[in-house]
Amino acid sequence: MIEKTITDRVPTYPGRVKLTPTGTANIYTLERADEPTVQGTPIDKAMFDSIIQSRLTGRFYIPDVNQTVQTVQTGATVKQTPIPSSGWVLDSTQTTATSGNYKITVSSNDDSFHTLEKAVDGDISTFWMSSAGLEHYVTFEMPAAITVEKVRFVLRPDTYDYDITTKFQGSTNGSTWTDLLTTTDKFDNPSSLTEYTTTTTGLYKYYRLSFSLSNSSSVILFGFEISKYDITSYSNHFSISAGVPSVWTNGQRIMIQTPLNTNSFAVTSNSLNNVSINTILQPSRRYELMYNGTDFMTKEV
Repeated sequence: MIEKTITDRVPTYPGRVKLTPTGTANIYTLERADEPTVQGTPIDKAMFDSIIQSRLTGRFYIPDVNQTVQTVQTGATVKQTPIPSSGWVLDSTQTTATSGNYKITVSSNDDSFHTLEKAVDGDISTFWMSSAGLEHYVTFEMPAAITVEKVRFVLRPDTYDYDITTKFQGSTNGSTWTDLLTTTDKFDNPSSLTEYTTTTTGLYKYYRLSFSLSNSSSVILFGFEISKYDITSYSNHFSISAGVPSVWTNGQRIMIQTPLNTNSFAVTSNSLNNVSINTILQPSRRYELMYNGTDFMTKEV
């Protein structure tokens, strides 16, 4: 139970009431006639229960979030791949997975052991494996558009003797694709990621590895990373309009739950009601914030 936010009643005509005769001498029904512009919070059992329960279980606020551009890093590089290595949730078909605002979709899945999230977990001893065929793909939907300059991946067909043509492609809409690099190889038993430089670049929200084989076979993708990309960085500004201090005292705490629509991709700073937060908050997570005299220290709870 979330503690109710208590608001005052704002009447147009303060104190005005209406008396309606009941038909019994000297007995009337009394009702408000103040025509409020704000109804206010009823003082009832539900309100008090919400206060008691929130104090027992830990009151939390769900703030609004607004994102602004921090810097445009043209030509800059970021060392770590932007694709999460964990936190993926598979759908019932095991051909789509989401992690926060990221999404991966594959053309097929060979079995329930070699699922798509294993291609991005940073461990090349695990892998995604497609079903047999001549054409396969892995699509990555990013939270925001980026320009990719280099990628690293390692793969092979299930049958070693078959050639495989791999295209790395970009798209603004997830349906029309531009080739960014193409490589045709006959892969042996791979042991590490190979880095490739894109021959064409652009600002894309969707990226795809597309595989064409000379004969019907499964594709095994041991690992994939975006190793160099240009990006615009952002700030997330969280806000709570009522019920919290306007000035914070050293040691004060507050519990918040970030909205599901929080986009943490390329975010370099956070704030709550204009007070800086010392970490990047992720979507739909609950945090305890403690003010240290300058900014908020965070702990996920």
